[in-house]
Amino acid sequence: MSRVKNSFFNILAGIVGTIISSVLAFIVRTVFIRVLGETYLGFNGLYTNILTVLSLAELGIGSSIAYLMYKPLAEKDGDKLAQVVQFYKKIYRVIGIIILILGLCLVPFLPVIVNLKNAEDLNYTALYLLYLADTVSTYLFFAYKRGVLVADQKVYVANIFDIIITTILSIFQIITLMIFKDFYLYIILKIAKNLTLNLVISLKVDKMYPSIHKFKGIAPLPKMERRLVWKNVYATSVRQIFNELMNSTDSIVISIVLGIVMVGKYSNYAYILSIVYIFFGGIFNPIQASIGNLSLSASIEKKNEIFNRLRFINFFFLSFCSSCLLVLVNPFITIWIGENYTLSFTGVIAIVGMLFVRQTGNCTTIFRLGEGYFRDYHFSPLIAGILNLVVSVILVNYIGIAGVFVGTMLGFGFQFILVDTIVTYKKVLSRPLSEFYLRWLQTILLTVGLCIASYYLSRLVRVNSIYDLILLFVVVIGFNFFALCFIYWRNDDFQYFIQLVKNFMKKLEEKNHD
Repeated sequence: MSRVKNSFFNILAGIVGTIISSVLAFIVRTVFIRVLGETYLGFNGLYTNILTVLSLAELGIGSSIAYLMYKPLAEKDGDKLAQVVQFYKKIYRVIGIIILILGLCLVPFLPVIVNLKNAEDLNYTALYLLYLADTVSTYLFFAYKRGVLVADQKVYVANIFDIIITTILSIFQIITLMIFKDFYLYIILKIAKNLTLNLVISLKVDKMYPSIHKFKGIAPLPKMERRLVWKNVYATSVRQIFNELMNSTDSIVISIVLGIVMVGKYSNYAYILSIVYIFFGGIFNPIQASIGNLSLSASIEKKNEIFNRLRFINFFFLSFCSSCLLVLVNPFITIWIGENYTLSFTGVIAIVGMLFVRQTGNCTTIFRLGEGYFRDYHFSPLIAGILNLVVSVILVNYIGIAGVFVGTMLGFGFQFILVDTIVTYKKVLSRPLSEFYLRWLQTILLTVGLCIASYYLSRLVRVNSIYDLILLFVVVIGFNFFALCFIYWRNDDFQYFIQLVKNFMKKLEEKNHD
């Protein structure tokens, strides 16, 4: 299958998977809130983020090893692939043990982290240990097999199994919550889902790549290549620390300063943001392997052409998602679970700003990593992460929860909009930086204009029921989509994607006739 087809199927599976998993997660979360309440919701958000921070032990090893798989997969070198996978397996088991040890060491400090202000006393230690078991099991049992599919641009295979298993287990979670009202059973089912998914994907990978079973007859990965991995890990580890400082410390800061209940409120917004992130990830994450494959043969002109297409689609959806989220998120949460779970409009503005800045760097980042530039400015993510943490801790005491988001926004901006852009434009694309920032500034002005228009448009619809909410969604989403299509209609990149859709629909029609 060609690179383009693989990318298409990866993106399609990612989008479909996002839609299905988001709907299921929404149903599960609704039942969860109504049955267990905001305190348990806070625990769910806090512990998820704590264990994500502990996953720093992974240090970007998966990405570094995946880079070693590109060549043997392209050349169908089964022995070399087996060497890399064997090394991958050993490293992940060590990581699982390290996370277990670090997680157990954290238990004595839980009373400080878990601020039970305005909440009943709960068995937070037992809950934490279950979350720890969930995270550790991911590394100890078969998770490394997914990396083969990612490197071979066939992540859609994993996504299909993910959809099926997530659907089944989500139904079980809903039934369990409604009948037993037990948080412990809920988490146990979560563990069962991850173990089942890893096992099924492992069996599929074994069938697709039989050569990776040759562990006994295959020599260990050569020392030179292991050194290359560790060199890249040295660079990516700083980025990994940055990712966790940016994505997972917000809930911890909010819990310590504002209390576990506020974490529960924020987690609803984090959940909605995660859907948006997954949507963007469904488009751009599968492409990274294609970019890695592209780097082996494509000319700089071809790389620039592909980058332009991806940058356009990124900025298009970034403007669309930002303007829609600004005016829809609070009415949605109000109708969904109640006005008491909403944040101030200032907080929402800060959240949208954080989303915009974070997703701006999608294209530059995947080109940088896909081309193997792990070590350039490798210290910058650590600076960005520290910047985020310091600013968040300071501002949360003055402007509340919005201060946490401002800190995160500054950290993302430093890494994605400054550093990754410099590396990609200078070393990969050989283009002037001014070109990117000019396009970015245009996108900012367009997005601000759409946000203002959407805000005043939304005030025309008073939301008192689910029907009012649906009307508001139709009006706002429709306005933003058609406004963007009108603005970009004569744009060459826009017409390129229009033509892709037309060709796809034509092929479907021809296939149906056959």
